This record gives sequence, structure tokens and C-alpha cells, in this order.
Amino acid sequence: MSEPFHAMAKDPENVKWFAKTAVELIAKYDFFDGIDLDWEYPGGGGLTTSPWNPETKLSDEIKLSEKQAFTLLVKELRQNMDALSSKTGKDYQLGTAVGVGFKATSIDWPEVSKDIDLMFAMTYDYLGGWGTQTGHLTNLFATENGWWGMGTDAFIKQMLDLGMPADKIVVGAAFYGRGWEGTKNFDGKNLPTEFTSAKGASFGTMEPASFQFWDLVRNYTSKEGYVEGYDENAHAPYLWNAEKQVFISYDNAKSIKAKADWVKQNKHAGLFVWELSGDNKGELTKTMSEALRK
Repeated sequence: MSEPFHAMAKDPENVKWFAKTAVELIAKYDFFDGIDLDWEYPGGGGLTTSPWNPETKLSDEIKLSEKQAFTLLVKELRQNMDALSSKTGKDYQLGTAVGVGFKATSIDWPEVSKDIDLMFAMTYDYLGGWGTQTGHLTNLFATENGWWGMGTDAFIKQMLDLGMPADKIVVGAAFYGRGWEGTKNFDGKNLPTEFTSAKGASFGTMEPASFQFWDLVRNYTSKEGYVEGYDENAHAPYLWNAEKQVFISYDNAKSIKAKADWVKQNKHAGLFVWELSGDNKGELTKTMSEALRK
């Protein structure tokens, strides 16, 4: 879905036109209070620009061009939104969703941060059924036995090092889970180093290996042979079925509260989730709200 961004970035005039017409849209429909950019991702790394595929990998020249285009896009949006504010008297917020790891490195954060109000760090999908590497989906803390040092704390530190102010960073949480089957060498308590499975789970809520939180609560219980576990070092819950050799990682009320406490401690802007329909009874949403307000 982000492929049009890559096409637009090739011409600065197209970038300016997009910014102008986007702001005209929020002026026309008065219920909007801002714009949230979701380009996945400037410099590549998305579905159509995989760096591991020679046919889709972006060249260094294109990466630099897209870095400049993203900065221009943000500046043009900010200027147009400020001009609209001067007419309406309303404040309009500009935010952007950002991938973590290498996906965040093709943005000029010291420059971009001047013009955005919030940066939504997509601190989830560290691992999933697309690979055999098994572990936590959205753990708060990186641990020695996790894959590639992945953890929300590590990725937010990266954003700070890249020049993003702490008070503009919104940390992500997941109202869903990722799962694997044929999981190897797990005793149900201690995640091994280089934890692997045969494959991603062949089942899920709406697609294989992906589970809505409400589905996990309803259908993946002790009656079905699942045991709840919690990695205290990583602050990450999981479900384990020893008979079926199924491992599912997700966020629950305890891990959500841990993230909220960490966000407040580090003076970040808040928490956001992907996505609300996973919490159909509002359990996690209530936990998040109460923890952030305390």
C-alpha cells in the first residue's frame, strides 16, 4: 500500500502537490484534526522494497533521494497545516508511523522532528510466522537470549540516538499475537537462545499465525492445552501448548502496564496500539488508560 509514496518521492513537485491536497482535504472535512503519515518505509524495507530481494532492493542513490523527499513532505505538510490554522484558529497535529531498526535510519530525524508533533514507533512484529525464528512479538526489554537484540527499549534508544526528542515518541503495543508450530527445545519456562520452530502456525484468527487478543482469551485456554507464561526479564507474555508444540507471543494487561510505566518513567509521549478491534471488550485499553493516568 505504500508503493505510491516511492513513486511520488521521485519528483519534488509531486511531493508538494500531495501535501497541498492532503491539507485541502482536512480543510474540507472539518472533523479532522491532523494528518498521520504511514509510509512503509522511506528508503525501503516494505513489502515492495525488500532489502533482501535483489530485484526490489533500493539503491543508495534512491535511499538518499527518499530521505530528502520525506523531509520535504513533512515540511510542506507543516507549512500548509500552519496556513490552515491561521484561517481556522484550530491546531492541526502532524504525526508519522515509523518502523524500527534499519527501517528508521533513512529519515533525517533532527530535521523532521522540528515539524512533527508525534512519532509513532511501531515497536511490534519483531518476529512472526513469516520466519522460523521464534520469540517475543513486542517485548519491552531486549534480553541476551532474544533474537538480534530486539526489544522496545533498544529500538527507542535507537530513535533517541538518531535525534528524535523523547517527548514526541509514542510507543507501540499489540492487541494481537504471532504464533509458531513445531516449536523446538522449549520447556515452557525458559526461552532458549536461537529459539526456533518448524514454521509459522498454520492457523489463526483471520490469517495463519496471527491471533486477535480476544481470540486468544476465548479459544486458547487450559481447556485446549495452552499454558500462560510470562518472561519477567523481557516483560512479555506467551502461550505454550506442549502437546501441539505451539508457541504464541502477544501483549496482555501485565505487559501493557509495564510499557505504560516505562513510558512515563522515560517521559515519552504515550502508548498507541495496533489495533483496537483485537480488544473487543476493552480490557487492554482500560489497563493502558488507567496506567498512563496514574
